[in-house]
Amino acid sequence: MHTITLQVKDSMYEHFLYLLKSLNSKEITVVEEKVLKPHVSLKQDMIKLFDDSNVTAFKNIDDPLRLQRKQRDEW
Repeated sequence: MHTITLQVKDSMYEHFLYLLKSLNSKEITVVEEKVLKPHVSLKQDMIKLFDDSNVTAFKNIDDPLRLQRKQRDEW
């Protein structure tokens, strides 16, 4: 038995899997390795997400807690 490691671009990944799965399953075993991205805190992920977005709906809210209390008082 031999082990072969391939690095495949995302656009070709499904094609390679299809090819490998079409081979005799008694002769070959497909083992997928998931590449873990470097650990980034959730806060950093969210900051990046909102920095990259063009959403302006809540930009003019100075005090979110005061706004929430006001909305609850209306109930």
